Amino acid sequence: MDALIAGMVERVDGLRERKKQATRVALAAAAVRLCLRDGVERVTVDDIAADADVSPRTFFNYFACKEEAIVDESRMRGQRLIKQLGSRPHDEAIADSLRSVMLLLVHDATPETKRWIAEIRMLHQTPSLLPYQLGSYVAMERSLAEVIADRTGTDAERDMYPRLVAGLTIAATRVALSRWLDCEGRAGAACDFVGEALDQVAPAFALPADRPAPVLAGTD
Repeated sequence: MDALIAGMVERVDGLRERKKQATRVALAAAAVRLCLRDGVERVTVDDIAADADVSPRTFFNYFACKEEAIVDESRMRGQRLIKQLGSRPHDEAIADSLRSVMLLLVHDATPETKRWIAEIRMLHQTPSLLPYQLGSYVAMERSLAEVIADRTGTDAERDMYPRLVAGLTIAATRVALSRWLDCEGRAGAACDFVGEALDQVAPAFALPADRPAPVLAGTD
């Protein structure tokens, strides 16, 4: 398995589940690797399956089409981001926590992030992938809202606040990366654009005035 992707495999119980997850990761990694090399239109499901050393039938056990496989790495990165947010100090302002984990995601000093930036550029330039990428953003927004709700003492189902904050965070990051790609990196690093965008929306992250402050973990 690609060393840059190996860290995306979650710790799950059971050998069968670990093997299934490893296969899914390998297929997603193959899809991105081949599309970056050859172009999205030139890559087929058969190509992806062969690169991951599985059959096309196995591919369809995990994905309905190649486009789903291509955007799956983005989904996995979103899951990692959500776990990182959950591990931030509970007494840290939610705006600061979100800024920290989003900047870590887009910091361009590591090989993994450079690969991800290349993937984002490919998604940005391929309109046929947009519906699948948007679906990934929606799923990430829901999961992110649950963590935000837990951190702020709000309810992800009944309150608009956690979904609004999650949506603003994802939208600000997406717009910042799109703007950065439009500039072709000439105006600064990706993390500079994302940091500026999050700073602009941060005032909207304040809890409603009529809501009591959340009870922090480990306090009476």
